[in-house]
Amino acid sequence: MKHTFKRATTDKQKREIIERLYKLWTEHPNLRLGQLMGNVYHYPSGIDPYFDEDYDFTQRLEDYYGK
Repeated sequence: MKHTFKRATTDKQKREIIERLYKLWTEHPNLRLGQLMGNVYHYPSGIDPYFDEDYDFTQRLEDYYGK
């Protein structure tokens, strides 16, 4: 889903981010949460996770894990 905003600011948007993360995590049950998220930044992305926006990060996770 494309979003014109990149940061989850409402409860509904935050729930969507968490649900997408939960779905990915359950599809990869052998990964710890830190591994699931950290793997995205271990390849040379040049992106600092501290500054990555919520929807960009979620999309990056889904792309990395083949969604």
